[in-house]
Amino acid sequence: MGAANFALEIDCTNQTGAAWQGVIYRTTAWSNSFGSYAYAAMFIPASGGISLELFRGVNNTSGGTETSLASISISGPTVGTFRMRIEVNGTLHRVFINGFQRISVTDTNFTGAGQFALYAIGSTSVFFDNLRIDY
Repeated sequence: MGAANFALEIDCTNQTGAAWQGVIYRTTAWSNSFGSYAYAAMFIPASGGISLELFRGVNNTSGGTETSLASISISGPTVGTFRMRIEVNGTLHRVFINGFQRISVTDTNFTGAGQFALYAIGSTSVFFDNLRIDY
């Protein structure tokens, strides 16, 4: 399944506070290479809370440099369940956590339809639930 414009919601649960966890989207090229995706919205453990970051990859199977488009620190627990919502329309990318908009970025690099993926690294104690995608 792929889409260019969408609203995606998902519950992300991290039981250890030690993992990166999130959603990759608009990707047309897949590999295990670093940065091969198009865009990624990620929770990253940080001192005193979590960091929410929106990255842009290179969207090719060779991989390459990741670029941080936006980053925000959210104080509080590093474990628990967080509701992530990603809204993408044209060049506008917005990320919400637990109903509050935290990131709003315009990026023109990858505007076409692409695939989605769930992403976790650093622990086996992460879970995803209640995925919903609206086009």
